[in-house]
Amino acid sequence: MTKEERKEQIKERCCLAMALGWGAFALIFPYVMGDRILDDSMFIKEPEETEETESAAVECSIYAGLPDYLNNVDYSTIELPVVVEEVETQVVEEAIETPEEECSRWSNEDYERLAHLAYCEAGSQGYECMLYVCSVVINRVNSDRYPDTIEEVINQAGQYSVKGYYMSRTPSESAYYAAEEILTNGSYLPDYVLYQHGNGRAVQGTTVYEEINGEVFSY
Repeated sequence: MTKEERKEQIKERCCLAMALGWGAFALIFPYVMGDRILDDSMFIKEPEETEETESAAVECSIYAGLPDYLNNVDYSTIELPVVVEEVETQVVEEAIETPEEECSRWSNEDYERLAHLAYCEAGSQGYECMLYVCSVVINRVNSDRYPDTIEEVINQAGQYSVKGYYMSRTPSESAYYAAEEILTNGSYLPDYVLYQHGNGRAVQGTTVYEEINGEVFSY
């Protein structure tokens, strides 16, 4: 609120108080004074307009009856009570999956199967490639188009050629690290990347997302 608005608000409150006081006075005064008749001189009159008053914007005629001590008040120094409106806020809690929650989805068997698959599919193509192999598996588990478990995704007909023997191989330490990282943090690929293929070419009818050492990941 500006100083001018604060000044006008205080004046309005003073005017209201004075109006109520004068009204009460006018009601009881005849009974106190007996037969005396009130003349016009006993009421507050609005001053006649002059050249000086014309330039002053008087919004309420009763302002003219304010005592001098009210007109000389420095309203900028008066602190009005501040009304604070309580606004009801609604806290919307978003369901954010934390690494701990992501990790708790998987069993030790899931961990072993993913590490074995990563080693058999990309053990000679580097750690990043193994991360991507694991990511494709997780993307498929999360997709409505594929089975809901790691075991079923790997064993699905026509998908992974190593499904018949991958659990008989011993994964490298980096393969275990790759499986653990993806099961803890989630897929490192966009959820729409659902395919991988070797020999430097993508699955027929898909678009290449990235190629790592001859292993192509596509959607």
